[in-house]
Amino acid sequence: MLFLVFLVAMLLSVVLMPLLMKHAQRFGFIDAPDPRKVHVTPIPRIGGLAVVVGTVAPILVWLNLDSQILAFLGGVLIITIFGVWDDRTDLDYRLKFAGQIAAALLVVVVGGAVIRNIPFGPAGGLPDFIAMPLTVLFLVGITNAINLADGLDGLASGVALLSIGVIALLAYLAEGEALLLLALAVSGAICGFLRYNTHPASVFMGDTGSQFLGYALGFMVVILTQNVNPAMSSMLLVLILGLPILDTLSVMIQRKHAGRPLFSADRNHLHHKLLASGLHHYEAVASIYILQGLFVGAALFLRYESDLVLAVIYLAACGAVALFIRAAHYVRLESVQPASGYRFDRVLRVIRQHVIFQEGPLVFLVLALPVFLLGGALGASDIPKDFGVLAAIAFVMLAVRLIMGFKAWFLLLRLLIFVSIAFVTYLFEMGSPSVPDDLFRTIEFAFFGLLAVAVVMVVRYRLNTTFKITPMDFLVILAMLSIGVIPEDVRETYHLVPVIVKLVMLFYGAELILKTMKSRWSPLPLASLVALGILALRGLQG
Repeated sequence: MLFLVFLVAMLLSVVLMPLLMKHAQRFGFIDAPDPRKVHVTPIPRIGGLAVVVGTVAPILVWLNLDSQILAFLGGVLIITIFGVWDDRTDLDYRLKFAGQIAAALLVVVVGGAVIRNIPFGPAGGLPDFIAMPLTVLFLVGITNAINLADGLDGLASGVALLSIGVIALLAYLAEGEALLLLALAVSGAICGFLRYNTHPASVFMGDTGSQFLGYALGFMVVILTQNVNPAMSSMLLVLILGLPILDTLSVMIQRKHAGRPLFSADRNHLHHKLLASGLHHYEAVASIYILQGLFVGAALFLRYESDLVLAVIYLAACGAVALFIRAAHYVRLESVQPASGYRFDRVLRVIRQHVIFQEGPLVFLVLALPVFLLGGALGASDIPKDFGVLAAIAFVMLAVRLIMGFKAWFLLLRLLIFVSIAFVTYLFEMGSPSVPDDLFRTIEFAFFGLLAVAVVMVVRYRLNTTFKITPMDFLVILAMLSIGVIPEDVRETYHLVPVIVKLVMLFYGAELILKTMKSRWSPLPLASLVALGILALRGLQG
C-alpha cells in the first residue's frame, strides 16, 4: 500500500501537469517576468493544482478519514481556493492571510493539531488559550515561508520534499501509519511536479502549490512532534523546517531594519543572494538542497537530544549558512572548458557522427524496455490479487487507448506505460530471489548499466541537447544517499534500493522513447499492454 500511495500520487501529478499547462493561458494562470523574478519569459503557474489533486486522490482511497484527516482536507480546499484566486488576480495580502488563518483554524479546532510542547516550555505543556493561537500563527508562518521560498525552479518543492521525507521516516519509526501515508502522498505529488519544474522549468506551482506545501508541511510536523511521538525534542519542529524559517526571519529582519513593509517584495532571500554572488541557477538550488539536507539530517539523528543541544546546533547551522553566503561572494569555481582542436577530439567527433553512435542507444532502449516488461511480468513469482485487479483495469484502459488512437489521449498513454513499468519492477523485485545467483546478478547489472549509458547518450547526442546536471539530479542523489539511514527492515521488506534505482532509469528511458515515438503501435506500448494482461491473469487466478 505504501508503494501504491506514492506511485498514484506521482503519476497523477505527472499526467495532469501537461494538461493544465496547455490551458493555463486560457484561464489566466501565467507568471509574467518582472525585475524581482529570475525568469525572462511567461511561464504557466498552474502546477500547484496537479500537486493538490495528486495528493488528495490517494488520501481519499487509502487513508482512514477520521476527523483529523477531514479537517486537513477541508483546510486544503480553503488553501486551494484562495491560491487559485491569487494566481489569477494577485490577491491583497490581507485576503491571503484570511484564507490561511481559516485553514489553520480548521485543523487546530476540529483536527486537534495543537502545539502544546514547545522548546524550553513548561513540563505539562501550554494551556489551550495559548497553544491554539500559537499553532495558528505557526501554520500561517510556515505556509508563507514556503511561499516566499518559491523563487527558483524546483526550490520550494525540493526543500519541502526533503523535510517531508524525514517526517515520513520518523512517522514510520513511531508507527504513525496515517502520517506516513500522508507524507508519501505529498512526496509523490512533488516528485511528479519536479519532472516539469526542475531548471529550466516549464511550469510553476504558483501560490496554490507553494501555500499548499507550506500548509501540509506545517500540519505534518505538528502531528509528528505533538501527537505521533511527543517524546522527541520539541526543537525538532524547528530543525525539520530549518532553512525556510531562517530565510523568512532574516528577510523580515532586513525589511524592518530598512524601514520597509514586512510583506514588500525584494531580492533579499537566500536564493537571491546566492545568485548575486555569481552562482548559476542550478548551483544556487543545489546549494540550498544540501543545506536543508543537513538540517533534516540533524533532526533525524538527534531527535531525542535536549532542547538546549538542538537549539545550539540550529543557531550554529544558521551561522554556518551566513558564512557560506558571505564566502560565496569571494570564492566561485569557474568551469574549465576542455581544449579543442586536438586529434583525439576530431576522432571523437567522427565517432559521434556515425549512425551507430547516433541511433544505436535509442534502438537499444526501444528493444530493452519491452524485453524487461515481458520478462518481468512472466518472471515475478507472486502477484497479489489487488495488483491483479489494478493491472486488469489498466489493461482495459490501455487497450481502449490503443484502439481508439485519439491524439488528445497521449497523457493517458504515458500514464499507463509508467504504471506497467512500476508494477513489473516492483513485483519482479519482490518475487525474485533475495540472493540471486552469480549469473542472474551479472545479467541484471549489465542490463541496467547499459540502460543508464543509453539514456545518457540519447539525451546528449540523439536529441541534440547538452547533458547537464540539474537540481532534480541532486535530489535523486540525496535520496540515494538517504537510503542508508532507512531502517534495515524497511529496505528489506520493500526492496527500496533496487526498486528506486531501477525505476529512475526505466522512467527516464520510457520518457525518451515516448519523445521519439511516431506510432502508438510501437514496441513499448504493445509490451506494456501484454505485461499488464499477464499480471492481471496471474493476479486474479492466484
